Amino acid sequence: MSASEKNSTVNPLKANSQFTGISEDVGAFGSYTIAVRTATNIRLKILQGGVLNRWDDVRILNQTAMTAPPFDTETSPVVFSGLLKMKYFKLEVLNTESADQAFLRCDVVFRDAMPLNILDDSIAVGGIDENGDRRLLATTVDGVLKTNTTVSVENITLSPETDGVRFYGSTDQDIANAKLVNTDADGKLNVNTQALSEQTDAVSTAGIDENGVKRLLAVTTDGVLKTNTTVSVEDIRLDGATDAIRIMGSTDQDVANIKLINTDVDGRLNTNILGSSDGNDRIILKTETSGTLNTIAPTTDALITALNALTTENKTLLQKLEINANQLPSTTQMINVGAGNPPLQFAGGDVIGTVLDMGINEERTNDVCFSGHILLGTFGFNDPSIILQYSHNSYDWFSDGTSASFYKPTAINYQFNFQRNNVGLRYVRLLCERPVQIEILVASKFKN
Repeated sequence: MSASEKNSTVNPLKANSQFTGISEDVGAFGSYTIAVRTATNIRLKILQGGVLNRWDDVRILNQTAMTAPPFDTETSPVVFSGLLKMKYFKLEVLNTESADQAFLRCDVVFRDAMPLNILDDSIAVGGIDENGDRRLLATTVDGVLKTNTTVSVENITLSPETDGVRFYGSTDQDIANAKLVNTDADGKLNVNTQALSEQTDAVSTAGIDENGVKRLLAVTTDGVLKTNTTVSVEDIRLDGATDAIRIMGSTDQDVANIKLINTDVDGRLNTNILGSSDGNDRIILKTETSGTLNTIAPTTDALITALNALTTENKTLLQKLEINANQLPSTTQMINVGAGNPPLQFAGGDVIGTVLDMGINEERTNDVCFSGHILLGTFGFNDPSIILQYSHNSYDWFSDGTSASFYKPTAINYQFNFQRNNVGLRYVRLLCERPVQIEILVASKFKN
């Protein structure tokens, strides 16, 4: 076990400021723990890499603000742990609040192997079943080990003076509700014999269906027995003066939506006659006040349909032309740390900012430009290099190998305006080729 001095800190951070540890070789250890107590919300970035300052494994953790330790009661810090997977290790801690910290303690310890804690950790024990599959050992909810041990009762002898068998019963067949069968003091079974009341009691009558299943006899809500008795209508006679048959209809063949067929006051049937110009959408045919059917010449009807279709197509084309002619540039501010705050650091191979989608069809943009401010620094941040990458599917990336040129107004402040025209692929991103510290980054996409 070894306590890290390069990546541990007890110095409170200013508002939105960051502690940056120093890369160290952890090849001799197997795991790490980080004990944290903080007065503000913080973000921890745990970096691991096989090459110094090239971080291929990044773990980001967020910890909310904590109270100061009371010293007179038991308390403990928050502890994060993990495996050491690569040779080099580095820790960064960022104060994510706009307030100075009253305290910060962050202690990193490297260990030979992952430690187990009796309160938080456990070891799973298992075996192999008859199919060759690995299974965890089963326990009850109380942690008692379950086994397949069986006990034979063939040779068990009961003594009437000392032994007994308890009989249980239930009113609802639920074993959870089972109760001992009741007897009197002499051991005789107590039985509840009751008379039935016509007002409060009932006897269910059942029968056996054609499948041999027992079924209760069915009744209506009024208690009338349901039967399959059929009535023949051959001898039913209707009286024209007193009897009638209602004829019903429906527009959707749903019996719940049926309506009486409509007639006028003289009993004549009212009907709507439908027509269609193309055999699809039907409308009610129109008539004049005299009842004469209104018609339109087929040639005129076809010409109007064609003109309407052409007008719709022209409107769509004009809309696309307007989008291509007048679409404004789209600008996104990806990074702005603010005055007095440390720049964001990116190692070689890191994506800077977010991926830009150039769009498709009439919304497609052709040109892209990344503009930004760079601050030189120590520990490998004095020779920055950034390149553009392109992709057709956002996970296969390609680059032309050309890096950005820098304008250098001072010895430590660089500026760049990295632009490409007529971009052929849909997605574009900015990639760190060599370590860089960025204060401001703005991305723009536009038509040429």
